Amino acid sequence: MTTATAKFMVYDPTVAATQEESSLAPRLTNFEGLTIGILDNTKGPASPILHRVAELMQQRLGAGEIVYHRKPTFGRVATDEVVTDMSARCDLVLTALGD
Repeated sequence: MTTATAKFMVYDPTVAATQEESSLAPRLTNFEGLTIGILDNTKGPASPILHRVAELMQQRLGAGEIVYHRKPTFGRVATDEVVTDMSARCDLVLTALGD
């Protein structure tokens, strides 16, 4: 009679919490001429809602150009290239979940 011994690995998916100091960006008081970024996460109706909000900001608040980027899928973070582009070109960025 032989005895089989099974081995398996157990991984702990948790990570110790870190504390980082940060502060909120100052509130904008005027949107006149500001460039609005839209970061579409590809979920549900997020895209048309974000576009409509940006259009209303142009019409009612005088906001300027709209810069649009779309993530490849909602489960992934925006690429470094997208973040760099939006940081350089946009005064504010709108993003949302569309569930």
